[in-house]
Amino acid sequence: MPLGSLSYEETLDTLTEFLEVAIYTILRHGHMYPENLFERRCKYGIPIYVSRHPDLTGYVRDFLLAMRPSLQQGLVERISLDIRTNRLVDRFTFGIHSLLPLSALANNSSLEHESLQGGPSALELEVRYRACLAALYRSFRVGMDGSLNSQEEMSDRTWSLVMHLRQAMLPLTDGSDLLPWIPDEGVEDQGDDEMSSRSAMSKGKGKEVSEGAGYMNPMATSLSPLHALHIGWIKCEVTRERPHHG
Repeated sequence: MPLGSLSYEETLDTLTEFLEVAIYTILRHGHMYPENLFERRCKYGIPIYVSRHPDLTGYVRDFLLAMRPSLQQGLVERISLDIRTNRLVDRFTFGIHSLLPLSALANNSSLEHESLQGGPSALELEVRYRACLAALYRSFRVGMDGSLNSQEEMSDRTWSLVMHLRQAMLPLTDGSDLLPWIPDEGVEDQGDDEMSSRSAMSKGKGKEVSEGAGYMNPMATSLSPLHALHIGWIKCEVTRERPHHG
């Protein structure tokens, strides 16, 4: 494994790879699927779980591939994994902050291949990704089921991956025929300067969520910062949002 600092492009590769692992971690430890749909592997020096089901694997990878052009241009503000019944009951968010200005990314593609002076090496990034996964694990140990009211709600859950853009525009594409993006009807209105889009696939089980029913009132939720991940060119802040229960 190379010990030098990574380029912006290489950093994005490691981030995309980490997001895939994090998504499977949430789905597996959140009991969204039977445990036998996941296979134990080793990554970042710790045991992780990856999908064994081709449809699930394909959906997650297609989402990340479709998101990559917008991520590369610094247009992605955050990515969320939303878990719903007839309402949104849990949300894991990965906030993305690029150290490169949007104008630099748009006008100078050579920056993508330059190393960040003094930036972390691939080995150092492994340590940081491992710490972030540990924070995700800890969030499940305090009990995911606290966000649900009954076993019936547990069985009716669906999930979706949502990409939030910084600007009101359509997501960028690389011309490949990946999953289409559709406007997300279950995300709170942020005003005219932001548009949210998501891939047109959810867990495929449970109830459809009607427009306006898919978000939580911020006054009735608990937002927990889980980890701040610094990976050289990019900072990723991981949070978890759930309803208050009293």
